[in-house]
Amino acid sequence: TLSENPFGNTTQRPRLETLSKTRYVQECLTKKEIRDPDDKREEFRDLLQLLKDEVIAYKLQATLAVRTRITIQEIHNIELEKNLTRMELLHLRISDLDLYAEDDTNVDELLNEMEKMPIVHVEEKTGGTQLKLLITFQDGNQAMFKPMRFDRQKETEPNHFYFVDYERHVSEIAAFHLDRILGFRRCPPVVGRKLNITTEIYALADDELLKTFFISPGKL
Repeated sequence: TLSENPFGNTTQRPRLETLSKTRYVQECLTKKEIRDPDDKREEFRDLLQLLKDEVIAYKLQATLAVRTRITIQEIHNIELEKNLTRMELLHLRISDLDLYAEDDTNVDELLNEMEKMPIVHVEEKTGGTQLKLLITFQDGNQAMFKPMRFDRQKETEPNHFYFVDYERHVSEIAAFHLDRILGFRRCPPVVGRKLNITTEIYALADDELLKTFFISPGKL
């Protein structure tokens, strides 16, 4: 038994910062290379592991507390121009921790533009197993468009082979918002948008995409 209270006379639990520096904790965490054969005391390995995890967690929190976001703009010392688009601002503010800061209002404005900005060109994106369209906006920026194949209430058949299943149009929208709520901010901005097939896709499509359209002889 200890002859003295290792934390002094106070009954208040010491702060982890102070606790991790005490010689008692350091002695506990220091691996003893030689153990007396006659030493029958319990080693309390489970408690030692908990203590190690606690100290590691504290050191990590202390490191993150003083760390700031290092963005692409700061790394390359890029000066912001007044005519930058919302998408270009998003790219410049990407950091090694996330795609955008928690208080970045540019993201909401970008989502609004993606939903309403006029489209000037549409082409099919090659690769993959699903239909994807690469659309170009009026400001020159681009986005990937995935069409709705099912309504939200459609359930996949239990014996349906998943490789031939269609992607849900709301899956990436849900992933973006969940990622944002959880504080990770590592999913690119995604928004739902209704497009007019005649005026916003067919009229603006390139030649390769136009070949995939079927036009009824009776124009029905």
